[in-house]
Amino acid sequence: MIPHDPANPEIRPQDLAHLAHDLRNLLALVCGHAEIQLAQAEEDTDLYQSLLAIERAGRRGSGLCQEIMELARNETPLPSPVDLAETAQEASRIFSVRVGSGIDFHCSGSGNAIALAAPARLERALLNLLWNAQDAVLSTDRSGGRIHLRWKSEEDRVWIEVADDGPGLPGDTLGDLVDAYFSTKNNSAKDEIRGLGLHGVVETARIFGGSLFGDRDPELGGARLRLVFPNAQGESQVPCAETAAID
Repeated sequence: MIPHDPANPEIRPQDLAHLAHDLRNLLALVCGHAEIQLAQAEEDTDLYQSLLAIERAGRRGSGLCQEIMELARNETPLPSPVDLAETAQEASRIFSVRVGSGIDFHCSGSGNAIALAAPARLERALLNLLWNAQDAVLSTDRSGGRIHLRWKSEEDRVWIEVADDGPGLPGDTLGDLVDAYFSTKNNSAKDEIRGLGLHGVVETARIFGGSLFGDRDPELGGARLRLVFPNAQGESQVPCAETAAID
């Protein structure tokens, strides 16, 4: 056995792969039991929907473990055409389970919006935007609130955005919020790590030739965060990892 040297705590890629492998096995157990219970809970609508949410989240967690193992082997996910409408609807199914406190959530869009990306990674980026929006709305300490998920296809680009009626972005720009480990939230838990959500969204945009923009939403009054990608049917390119206001 190789002794651990606290003075040189080097973490090897295969160490992360082993952890992801073991976590995937545990998630397979969770998903398996959820499937067994789903077959017996069809008459209880609330229980069925809860178990279905557990099974879906477990499947996506298992997929994330697979991505970690691929990264440990220095493999980059290959992009493929992704329908932003389907991504939005799938993310909405997962997010809707978490929505509470009277939040009014809407999902809508227009056009055949196709981007070149890794579907699972784009879905996680969108979920991070939705969870951030929920945290922003709940931070106002008032009942209710609104979150809108929208997408659209334009001539040379496609975009998908999340807007809320929370306090908005500091100075109506993303600024330092996209830096890893930077967070405006009060970190009450000593060992809690914050500030990775938006950084991960920007990295997803950058890898697939897109951008993340942020400003104040003119309809809801809170933050509006928009992921923009080149239209998969066009040839124009969008600069990577921008943090400017939306045109």
